[in-house]
Amino acid sequence: MARVLLKRPKKLALIVGLCLLIGISLHASIVGVIGFRVAQFALSAKENALAGDFDFAAADLSDCIMYLDRFKIVAAPYRIFNGLPGIGLQVRAGFDLVDAAIIVARVSQEGLALGQRLSEAGAIPNQQSRGSHQKAKIDTQKIMQHVLQELPRFSGQRALVRLAQSRLDRYRTDRLVFPLSSLAQLLKDTVSSLADITDRAAPFVEVAPMLFGYPSERQYLFLFQNNTEVRATGGFIGSYGIVKIKNGSLVSLTTENVSTLDKAAPESFFIAPPKPIAETFPGTRGWFFRDSNWSPDFPESAKRALWFYAQESGRKEIFDGVIAITPDLIDDLLEITGPQTVEGIPFRSGSFAADLEYEVEKGYRARGIPGPDRKKIIGSILEQLIKQIQTLGPQALGGVVQVVRKNLDEKQVLLYFSDPSAQRVGTQLGWSGEMKSVDGDSLMVVDSNMASLKTDAVIQRSISYRLIEQEGGRFIARVELAYTHTGRFDWKTTYYRNYVRVYVPAGSFLLRSHGFGDRAKKISDEPSIDLLDEHGKLGFGGFLVVDPGTTKRVSLEYALPDRLNAKIAQGVYTFFVQKQSGLSNQTVDAQWSFARPVRGFAPQEGVIKKSSHELSASTRLYTDQSFQVNL
Repeated sequence: MARVLLKRPKKLALIVGLCLLIGISLHASIVGVIGFRVAQFALSAKENALAGDFDFAAADLSDCIMYLDRFKIVAAPYRIFNGLPGIGLQVRAGFDLVDAAIIVARVSQEGLALGQRLSEAGAIPNQQSRGSHQKAKIDTQKIMQHVLQELPRFSGQRALVRLAQSRLDRYRTDRLVFPLSSLAQLLKDTVSSLADITDRAAPFVEVAPMLFGYPSERQYLFLFQNNTEVRATGGFIGSYGIVKIKNGSLVSLTTENVSTLDKAAPESFFIAPPKPIAETFPGTRGWFFRDSNWSPDFPESAKRALWFYAQESGRKEIFDGVIAITPDLIDDLLEITGPQTVEGIPFRSGSFAADLEYEVEKGYRARGIPGPDRKKIIGSILEQLIKQIQTLGPQALGGVVQVVRKNLDEKQVLLYFSDPSAQRVGTQLGWSGEMKSVDGDSLMVVDSNMASLKTDAVIQRSISYRLIEQEGGRFIARVELAYTHTGRFDWKTTYYRNYVRVYVPAGSFLLRSHGFGDRAKKISDEPSIDLLDEHGKLGFGGFLVVDPGTTKRVSLEYALPDRLNAKIAQGVYTFFVQKQSGLSNQTVDAQWSFARPVRGFAPQEGVIKKSSHELSASTRLYTDQSFQVNL
C-alpha cells in the first residue's frame, strides 16, 4: 500500500511537469507569433514608406506598436527570471529591446506624418505622383509652414531617440542569444541613424525658415568665389550680388563685377591692406571689397565684406547674412538639370568653370559685351538655373537637396547670418566656415593665390604631417607641403605665387623652416616667416613660388606646447585637420610615433597600425577630419 501511495505523487508530479512544460511551450509559441507579426508590420511599413504610400505605412506602424505592447503583456510572466544569472540578462534585454522598438516606431510615425504633409505640398513624391506623368506642383510656402511647425516636435523626438540609445547601450550584442543579438544590432543601427537625422535636422529646421525667407522676405549679400584662383575662404571674389528670397522662392538676384564696386569707392576711402597684399600689389590704393575674404574664418570675412560693401557703395542696405558659393556647386547642379544655354552659350557639368572663365575673359569681346558687364552672365546663369530647379519634379528636387547638402558639408557653400541665434545653428551644422578651436593637436593649411591668374586649376597639393615623441614626453611635429604645377604658360595660367598660412596649436614653438621665400628674392634658405596670432591658433605665413612643370616643397618643424604634452601624457592624443574652404584636392598623410604602446584608435577605417608604437593615416580632405589615439 505504501508503494502505491509513493508512486501516485511521482506520477502526479510528472503530469504537472509535463503540463507546465507544454504550457510554457505554448506560451512561448504565442510570444513568438506576436514577434513574427511585429516583424511583418515593420517590413510592410518600410516598403510602403519607400513607395510613397504614407497612409498605409503609418497604419502598419500603428499595428506594429499594438503588437509590441501586446508582446510586453503576454511576455510579462518571464520577468520572474530577471534576477537569475544568465537567463535574467536575456529577459531584461528582451524587454528593453521591445521598449526601444516602440520608440523607433513612434519616432518613425512622426517622420511619416511630416512626409505626408510635405508630399501634399509637392516636396517629396507620394504614391499618386509616382504613378503620374505630370509633375507635382511644389508649394514652397506650405513647405516652410510645415517645417516651422515641426520645430517643437523635434526636441521631443530627439529626447526619445536618446532614451532608446540609453536602453540599447546597456547590452553588448555578443552577450545576447540569437535572435536577440540580431535584433539588438538592427535596433542599434536604426537608432544611430535616427539620432544622426534628428541631431542634424533639428538645427536645420530651426534655421530653414529664416534662410528661405519665411514668413518675411530675406536679403543676402551674395559672393561668387572662384576657386581656380584660391583665396582663404574659397576663392577670389570676382562677382558679388544681392539675392532676395521669400517663402522658399527666389524673388530677385542681381550680380555685378567686383571691379565696378571697388572703382566706385570714394577717393578718400583708404584702408591699409594686409602685408601680403601690399607686398604683392605695391602702389595699390588700399584694401577693397575684392580682397575682403582674407581671413580663413568666414564669419570674420563675411562681416568685413558687408562693411566694405556699405563703405564703397554708400548704400545703407540691411542684409540678413552672406551666402558664398564656388563654381563646384553650379557644376554639380548642372548634372541634375542638364546643360543650360544662357545668352547663346551652353554650360554643362564637368566643364562649367572652364567655360565660364573663357566667356568672362575672352568670349565676351566677340559678343560685344562691355568689359564692366562681362560678369553679369553669372547672375543670368544662376537665375535660369534656379528657375529650372523650381520646375523639377519631387524626385529630381531630392537630388538637388543632396547636392546642396554635399557642397555645404564640403565648404563649397558658406553661410553667415546676421542673427546670432541663426549663426549659432549654422556653426553647429558646420556650414559657417569658421576656424574651429579644439583642445588638442590641430592643423590647417590655407593657400592664397597672389596674382597668379587661375593657376589653382592645375595645382596638385599634398600635406605630410609627422609627430614624434621624444624623451621626456616632448612632441616634435613636422609639416611638409608639396605643390605640383601641372600646367603651362597661357592666358589663364602662369607661375604659381602663393601666400600659405599653416595654423597649429597656440603656444607651439617654431624650430626650423625651409622652402619659403619670394621668387624675386631668389628664395633664401632662411626666409622670414610671419608669425600670426589668430582665432586661438599660432600661424606661420610665407610666400612660395612654383614654376610650370615643377614641384615645390616647403617644410616647418615645431614643438607642441607643454599643455598638449601634459594632456597626451594622460593617455589620450587627438588630432584635428581642418579643410580650407573651396578646395577639393588637399590630401593629408599623417604618421604618429609614441613612446608608449598604442591601445586603441579611431576611426578604424583608413588608419594603419604600423607597429605597437606607430600609426599612419592617409585621406583626402573633402571635409574636416578628426583622429584619436588611446595610449
